[in-house]
Amino acid sequence: MDDRARWRRDFAYVGASCARIVNRLYAASGAHTLQLNSPMNRVFRDVMAGSHHYGIASDAIYQAYAKIRFGVNPEYTLL
Repeated sequence: MDDRARWRRDFAYVGASCARIVNRLYAASGAHTLQLNSPMNRVFRDVMAGSHHYGIASDAIYQAYAKIRFGVNPEYTLL
């Protein structure tokens, strides 16, 4: 259970990090990225959609990880 909780925590962190990085790149790319045929627009939409998936919802996963580390039942079904 400890390994699974740590893996889920790491996945959530990576997802949030990717979303932050792509968001910064998108903001720095200029107005031409607003066009639907822009590759950066597609990457932005894909990463943002993936980062909002319930499987990497960082708040719930971080709480479950902390509870497991302290020996409390996490009450979280995705672990």
